[in-house]
Amino acid sequence: MPVLMDEILAAEGGWTGWRSFAVAERIRVSSHITLFILTPQDGHPVLRQKPGQYLTFRLKPDGAPELARNSPISCPSNGEYYRI
Repeated sequence: MPVLMDEILAAEGGWTGWRSFAVAERIRVSSHITLFILTPQDGHPVLRQKPGQYLTFRLKPDGAPELARNSPISCPSNGEYYRI
């Protein structure tokens, strides 16, 4: 296993694979921009991100193929939630 992966798994809030999050809050910034506060459904902390990091989402729309999308994390690192 690569050294970086070891560091991530050992860090508080670290995980590997897919993890379920819930939309805890939606913040409408403008008619075209909405921020989402995402909290982990398992109640454990989230990994403290570094500037420029992003999350990959697996979306399963009804009647359509599964999609994967990336979104930058737009909040200061806090160990509790992510904002995208």
